[in-house]
Amino acid sequence: MIHKLTKPLKIVLSIVLAGGVFYGVALAQTGTTFTYQGSLLLNDEAVDDTCDFKFSLFDAATDGNPIGSTQTINSELVSDGLFSVDLDFGAGAFGGSVRYLEIELRCTDDSSFSTLTPRQPVYAAPQAMYAAQVPWSGLTGLSCTTNQVVKWNGSA
Repeated sequence: MIHKLTKPLKIVLSIVLAGGVFYGVALAQTGTTFTYQGSLLLNDEAVDDTCDFKFSLFDAATDGNPIGSTQTINSELVSDGLFSVDLDFGAGAFGGSVRYLEIELRCTDDSSFSTLTPRQPVYAAPQAMYAAQVPWSGLTGLSCTTNQVVKWNGSA
């Protein structure tokens, strides 16, 4: 069904961090897992199927270097085109540089995986994990002392 690459395949994707909003050091306690949510269409029709996915993270939109291990999700229900999976490429995967997600897909009638193109850019939400690693020395204009927290008051 999905492996017929002669037919247009559109995938609309978004990324949401698992665990909600993070504040300061609370980020370190949440781990590196994030939720990836997507919408899978075949010929402009929403897919309803059970599919196996492979997710690989790269440092470039084409070619490039893999980052972390490939994440395999088996027997994921795609309902009305929608799916949601948890991914974890490790602590060093997001260091503030652009990342791209390569997705391979195999649904019920497919004999092998098909790579969806193009790779999907990973936007700011998982990149926020990098904030816990940024050194305080990189911030300027602050006058906090030990046990104080920086707070934006709307103008300063």
